[in-house]
Amino acid sequence: MGVVSDSFFAPAARATPDEIAQDMACVVGNPLVDALLQAAGGLMAVLNQNRQVLAVNHALLCMLGIEDPEGLVGLRPGEVVGCDHAAEPPAGCGTTRYCTTCGAAISIVGALSTESDTERKCVLNVVRNGTSMDLCLRVRARILTLQARRFVLLFLQDVTTQERMSEVQRTFLHDLRNLLQGLSGSAELLGVSDDAQRDDLIANISKFSNRITAEVNLQQKLAGDARGASLGARRPLKVAEVMADTTSLVHNHATAKGKHLVAAPPAEPWSVVSDAVLLGRVLLNMLINAFEATPADGEVRLWSERQSHGATTVVRFLVWNAAVIPPEIQLRIFQRHFSTKSTWGRGVGTWSMKLLGEHFLQGKVGFTSEPGQGTTFYLELPEAKEV
Repeated sequence: MGVVSDSFFAPAARATPDEIAQDMACVVGNPLVDALLQAAGGLMAVLNQNRQVLAVNHALLCMLGIEDPEGLVGLRPGEVVGCDHAAEPPAGCGTTRYCTTCGAAISIVGALSTESDTERKCVLNVVRNGTSMDLCLRVRARILTLQARRFVLLFLQDVTTQERMSEVQRTFLHDLRNLLQGLSGSAELLGVSDDAQRDDLIANISKFSNRITAEVNLQQKLAGDARGASLGARRPLKVAEVMADTTSLVHNHATAKGKHLVAAPPAEPWSVVSDAVLLGRVLLNMLINAFEATPADGEVRLWSERQSHGATTVVRFLVWNAAVIPPEIQLRIFQRHFSTKSTWGRGVGTWSMKLLGEHFLQGKVGFTSEPGQGTTFYLELPEAKEV
C-alpha cells in the first residue's frame, strides 16, 4: 500500500454511520461470526473494510477492562488498545508515519490487498492506569465475506511477557558475543605478535575476561523485569580513560577489521558520574553498531563534548558513521521488542543502549541521522566536578 494524499500508509476514509449499521447487520447475530468470537482462544475483533471495529470477543474486552463493547464500534485497532500514536495526523490509526512499520496495520492492509492470511508482530506503547507501557502482540488478519461484504477477522495474541524474557536473554547474548569476538581477536594476534605488542594484547585479554565476568553478574540481575532492577555502582570516571578502555576493546573486534576508528580524546580532564561496566557496555554497542553499518575501509569516529544546560554541566560521548538510518526505522530505533537487525544492522543493541544509558545511568541516549551528515549516536551523562 503506497502513500496516498491523506495518509502515510493505509487509506484514511472511514465508513459512515449508515454503512457501519449495514455492516453490523451482517455481523451481529451471524452464527458463523458468533461461533468464531466464542471459540477464539485469544483476543479477536471483526473489522469492516475501513479497518473499523464491529465486534470483539470477551477476552479482548477483559484485556481492555471494558464491559460494554458498543463503545468500541467504529474505532480502529490502535484506538481500541490505546496506542499512543492512534490520534496523530494526518488521520489517526493506520495513517501516521509510525503505521508504516506497525504489524497490525501491515497485517490488515495485506489481507485486504491479497485476500490471504497475513501475520505480523505489532509493537506499540499504550497507557494503562496512567502508566505508559510496552505491548507486543502477534497479529493475524483473515478476510471473511458475508452477503457480498468483506470483513477482516483480526486475531491477536499478547506475547509481551515472552518477548520481554527473550529480549533480556538476547541482550545478554548480544553483548557477550561482542566481548567474545574481541577476546578471540586479541588471542589470535597474541600468537603472532612481537614483544612490543604482547603486553598490550595481554592487557586487553585481561580486560575482556573481567568484562565478561561483569556481564554474567549483570545478567543475573536483569533476569527479571529489567526496569525494576537496581543496577550499577555509579562513581566519578575520567572520560579519557573510559574512551581509551572502550577503543582498546573494540580494536580487535571482527566488525572493525579493515575499517578505521578515529578517537579524539578530550582536550581537558573531564569526568562523568557513571558505572564503569554499564557505561562501557553502552559505548561498545554504539561503536560496534557503527562499524556494522560502515563498509570496508570506512571510518568511525568517537569523541566527547562538554555542554552546559543551565546550572547543569554534562559530557556527551558521540559515535559517528557515514551511513543514514531509513526514516521508518528512525521512528522505532529505541523501541522495545522492535528489532531492525535484519533490515539495517541495528537490532537489540539500540534498545539495550537506551535502557542502560537512561534507566540505570540516569543519562540521555539519542541520535541524529541525515543524508549528507551520517549518523551520530550519543550518550549524555552528568559531569563529575572532582575525581
